[in-house]
Amino acid sequence: MGGVTPDEIGERVQTQGMSAHGFDEAIRRNAGHLPEVLLVPGEQNARDNRRRGRWPGRLPATLISVPDCAYHNVLHALWSRGELRPFLARLMEPGAVSQG
Repeated sequence: MGGVTPDEIGERVQTQGMSAHGFDEAIRRNAGHLPEVLLVPGEQNARDNRRRGRWPGRLPATLISVPDCAYHNVLHALWSRGELRPFLARLMEPGAVSQG
């Protein structure tokens, strides 16, 4: 669940002074031509849970929470648990993402 939303640009030390002006307009201009974003937060990660509502509605997005995961880096957590390959394989199945 990465990526700073335009709303957060001014709040973060790393991006202070940067502007996201025009982001939402660019999204509107390209509606219907944007790829779907896959948001994969750790189900128990407080930071990701605060952010989970910021991207959907702004971009075409699907949210898939990783159960029993408190880490921000869900790919590493899945790899450590031996679950990364099956998770990625499941995502590659036809219709897997749109079905949740």
